[in-house]
Amino acid sequence: MRETLSACYSFNHFVLTRNLEGFDEELARRSPEGGGNSANWLLGHILYSRSQLLHFLGSSAPLDPDRDKAYSRGSQPESNPPRPLADLQQALEDSQSGLMELFGALPEKTLLQQVSLGPIQEQPLHRALVLFSLHESYHAGQIGSLRSRLGLDGALR
Repeated sequence: MRETLSACYSFNHFVLTRNLEGFDEELARRSPEGGGNSANWLLGHILYSRSQLLHFLGSSAPLDPDRDKAYSRGSQPESNPPRPLADLQQALEDSQSGLMELFGALPEKTLLQQVSLGPIQEQPLHRALVLFSLHESYHAGQIGSLRSRLGLDGALR
């Protein structure tokens, strides 16, 4: 289970970092014509969710739940988001390292314990972690789609 979790989050990290290549601060804050979220909001939202996860697992979180509420589930993206892209990218790197360390150290029996975490209720921890990974994948794909809508070439071919 731990190896599978590590693989899921490692793949998400790869997709995110590739899809974010070529974004500068101005472009990352821009919402696409016709509506949708900016790359800044999408990455911040992923990190806000990771923060919930890491806090639940007893580790330090990359984002502050009060300062960074603009990235929370159901929030409306702001034209002036609370964090610059470079800070979010560093938080992604830091949180990735933290997740990999945690996955390597979590006992298998802990992964089988029932948890309620955010919108995920009464699931084994390993399943909650997979659902969080799928959430990340969805938003990483949105950043990939956003690239073409903002005039960047596709990053993954």
